[in-house]
Amino acid sequence: MHKPKYTGHCTRVMVPWEHRPDDLELKQRCVKRRVLKDHNHFEAEKALDFVELDRMLGLLQEHIDDIPDNHTAELKRSKPCWRDQVNHKRVEISKYYHSACNYSVKKVAELTGSDQATVKAVFKQLQIRGRLVPFQYNNQLQQQDLAVLGECIDDPRHLFYSVPQIKRMHPRFSKKAITRQIKLRGYTWKRLKRTPARPDPRRRVPHPDLIHQVVSTVVRGLFDDDKAVYFVDEFKLPLFQTPDYSWSKGEGRDYLFNSRPETLTYTGIVMCSIRGFEAYQIYTDEVNSRDFQYFMQEAILRLPTDKAITVVMDQATWHTAQLLRQTDVHRFFCFNAPGVFQLNMIENAFSAIRSDFRKRAVTTTTAEELSAIAELFSWEVNAKRFVGYYKNYLRSLRRYAELEEFE
Repeated sequence: MHKPKYTGHCTRVMVPWEHRPDDLELKQRCVKRRVLKDHNHFEAEKALDFVELDRMLGLLQEHIDDIPDNHTAELKRSKPCWRDQVNHKRVEISKYYHSACNYSVKKVAELTGSDQATVKAVFKQLQIRGRLVPFQYNNQLQQQDLAVLGECIDDPRHLFYSVPQIKRMHPRFSKKAITRQIKLRGYTWKRLKRTPARPDPRRRVPHPDLIHQVVSTVVRGLFDDDKAVYFVDEFKLPLFQTPDYSWSKGEGRDYLFNSRPETLTYTGIVMCSIRGFEAYQIYTDEVNSRDFQYFMQEAILRLPTDKAITVVMDQATWHTAQLLRQTDVHRFFCFNAPGVFQLNMIENAFSAIRSDFRKRAVTTTTAEELSAIAELFSWEVNAKRFVGYYKNYLRSLRRYAELEEFE
């Protein structure tokens, strides 16, 4: 009879849309080798040619571009400039001047929300000239000076000059005035598209064939409706971490950076798709191959069975261990090329999780700490973020698909 195997101290494998308090209990879990009969995987077929890769990535890009992400800025009403605001008030003041009621200067100032000096100036102008002259800024720039600035902006030699650099050449103009003239002439400050450097025959991209194979497998999984791609990785959660800034009234003792009493560092194993986080588990120590086996078996059992799946991961020692090669879960693995983290979409998602983790609420018990960590993987919050992550991931795939070294 085989002796049962156990994981390190950890939580249960949880999904973002459901977790119970007992799921957060840290204890050793029994690892049983399971056969995942209901789940199918798709093999890493022959790598796609570059024309087909470009076509499929283009279609995926067009589809995702129609979905707004949470960073899409809403159109705001343009606020009128100060000159227009002053002229609007002057027009309102003139209406009271021409009305049948004999309003005092103080009363008109109250009704229009203006200064009494402004009301007096408008009344005086109407008495002398009989009409209202529009307000203009003092010290207006001459047209000939604007023409000289325009020639400087249009000069091809100054194509890469920033606004501060142009101001050094024309100190009479403010940065705001220079920016206005640049925009009026139809220019926008745009990031240049970088072209790949000439390949050095003595130095090539490491593992180009493996990168090409991984890109082809992922694109197939994203493009076909009967397939799905998932991503897995681990990351650290040092419990003493806190943010650099906090609110303070300037009284008493402020909260100190890295002052949390816990000195433990948890390790999280996380699986995500292009839609959001699918499963996660927290360990109190470094993970090993048996821990990873337990997580993958439990996570895949929670995935839908209507699609063939593959799971992209790096070639960590606990991912490629002999123990995992002897299990049924190994057939779902798609190993990424060493050092090419851009091909694993979960790397983008970890940055926001780490930022939210540092700003989590102050807790006093381990249970509260684990509950705060579990809330970081909330489906509602991260589903909006993943639209942007997916767009960025497609751009990364396209960059790697266009590398000349693969041809």
